[in-house]
Amino acid sequence: SASVSITIARQSIVARITGTLGVKPSDTLTLSVDQSLDPDNQATPWAADWSCVMITSEGQTSIDPITHLPKLCFVDTTGLLLTPSATLVVPPGKLVDGFYKFTAVVRKEPGPSTDTTDAIVEVSADPAPTVSIDPLTTPSVNA
Repeated sequence: SASVSITIARQSIVARITGTLGVKPSDTLTLSVDQSLDPDNQATPWAADWSCVMITSEGQTSIDPITHLPKLCFVDTTGLLLTPSATLVVPPGKLVDGFYKFTAVVRKEPGPSTDTTDAIVEVSADPAPTVSIDPLTTPSVNA
């Protein structure tokens, strides 16, 4: 009697970051890996380890002149980047004008299967307030 053994290999996931990639410092930035691709359609949720560095407009990593290390995006006093999550929410006021490279190491069980992807986010200043001055109807002189 003959027997046949079939092994089905898992296909690799493809990490994707979605969200608004152009925000103002006063905006909340929300990035997600929920639209990543799992060819095997496993029912398990997505998880991601997030990191972020400031970059130049040319895409080079910004280096801190004192520490000579990559400039971090913000001081993470609340552990936003320490908790693995499919969604990253950066509150208003954490990011200043500039360019940021957010990296997500995306995982999905079983395995886990992993993939890494980046997203470039541009933060630009709030527009200056609009001011209008109505013309004087009668001349005025300060005494």
